[in-house]
Amino acid sequence: MRTRLHKKYNIVNDVLPPPNHEDLHVMIMAVSYLLLFLLGTCGNVAVLTTIYHVIRGSRATLDNTLIYVIVLSCVDFGVCLSLPITVIDQILGFWMFGKIPCKLHAVFENFGKILSALILTAMSFDRYAGVCHPQKKYLRSRKFAITILLV
Repeated sequence: MRTRLHKKYNIVNDVLPPPNHEDLHVMIMAVSYLLLFLLGTCGNVAVLTTIYHVIRGSRATLDNTLIYVIVLSCVDFGVCLSLPITVIDQILGFWMFGKIPCKLHAVFENFGKILSALILTAMSFDRYAGVCHPQKKYLRSRKFAITILLV
């Protein structure tokens, strides 16, 4: 009876779309994303750990460049954490986590990419101010850098 029911209605194929794990390009992208996840996670943790130990060991203060690098590394780390969910989505061929997590995933992923570009722009402006306007100390202050990052 069960076999006849499955043949007649093809229950599995009517409920779920076919998986993408048989497509070579999907598997190449999934493996690439997993490698990026591992490399990005390890790299960002290494950067944050190194900065922490350099600041702690030498009792040095945070300059603007280190502030930008810390924030950029944290944002990049957040984007890297979304990669395994993207891999699952690609291999299965559909989003299995629900509507609200789907929207949140898209917002955080795109927000992280945009924020990374803005942080690099702020860092470039800080470098420009340091080279071209060294007499204007307020442009190179820590308070100004944090204000730019918050804005």
